[in-house]
Amino acid sequence: MFNTPGFSLDSGSYVDLLKRMTQRVQRAKVDQQILELVLHISEKELDAENIVLSHPERVRLLHQVTVSVLANILEQLAEAK
Repeated sequence: MFNTPGFSLDSGSYVDLLKRMTQRVQRAKVDQQILELVLHISEKELDAENIVLSHPERVRLLHQVTVSVLANILEQLAEAK
């Protein structure tokens, strides 16, 4: 990878890069997109199986599914090292 003139590898550069990348991902609302996708698929699955859940049960299920999906993503990232 080519560095631009004046680019330094000081201890702050990684932290600055991390901040910029995080802000860019947040501006792209990736978290909201993931949540909407998990919600949409979960609702379709519940409808397909004719399962009726109370609101607290739906929230709990959505939370657990989302945690599971995100844990899987983190595992995949760890394996890519």
